Amino acid sequence: MVKWSGQFSRPWSRDEPAATVESHIVPRPFSYASHLALAALLAASGAAIATVEPLPGASPQTGRLGASYPVALAVMVRDANGRPIAGTEVRFLHQSGAICCLIPSNFEGYRVRTDARGIATLPHAFALSPGVYRIDVESAFGATQLHLETADSPPPGSVLVIGGNGQALRPGSPFAEALRVRVFDTDGAALAYAVVWIETTPAHGAPIIAIADAEGIVVAPPFVPSATLGPGQVRFTAWSRQPGKVSATIDYRIEPF
Repeated sequence: MVKWSGQFSRPWSRDEPAATVESHIVPRPFSYASHLALAALLAASGAAIATVEPLPGASPQTGRLGASYPVALAVMVRDANGRPIAGTEVRFLHQSGAICCLIPSNFEGYRVRTDARGIATLPHAFALSPGVYRIDVESAFGATQLHLETADSPPPGSVLVIGGNGQALRPGSPFAEALRVRVFDTDGAALAYAVVWIETTPAHGAPIIAIADAEGIVVAPPFVPSATLGPGQVRFTAWSRQPGKVSATIDYRIEPF
């Protein structure tokens, strides 16, 4: 996997551990425009300023319909002396979340604190329609923007079950074999980094969002299905605005002790 070496020479890998996500809401930092005005003023005076900079590969980049952008959205926060700032909050925000989606996120955007290297990472982002999108990145030490494009590419066309079907479980037991599917686009090619929603019937908890690997393969994270005796299903769904949702189901059965 590609790892960041400390120099701006290689893309940031989505396989790097994400920094700790803050679950509480805090006051909104200064806006991007305010930071630009302050930075211009300080630059004119010759004073050193703190910076927020995208890591290589994070911006600009192009993704595909129904798939996460290939490089995680990551920025580095530095102080006026160029040293990384650890533990400061960074917010990634898109004003039209219905078009371009951040994972995980809510209406306040995605909040995360920088790690020991001063890096804040948004693991996944995707769009359901072709277009050019802007992600605003804000912190107490500065702001920047990430520029993303989703190409008018073949969208998800089918989902194929490749592992884990037909298992018999005891109530309260996890699946013994990993649940796996592969996502293909409408041209029949594997869809790298496809975004997939995983739901169960009977319902048991909120849907899980999973991201395919570079070969279009999605492995469901370990979980325990509903203890209701009898048959059940796990549905894997990928979609874009056109042509819509495509899915496949894995069947299982809960048997008595």
